[in-house]
Amino acid sequence: MTAQNEGIGDRPMIRILEEDGEQIVEPYEVNLKKNLHLLIRKCLNILETA
Repeated sequence: MTAQNEGIGDRPMIRILEEDGEQIVEPYEVNLKKNLHLLIRKCLNILETA
């Protein structure tokens, strides 16, 4: 999740890192508030190290 939509906690802004199981070259963001036909089916827990 990259941002939370105010008033609609279950429709955040998300970053797409993979498509069809393959990592994509240029990740992009999708606003689920504006794309009601899209659903989150799986969440990955990725830890970033600094």
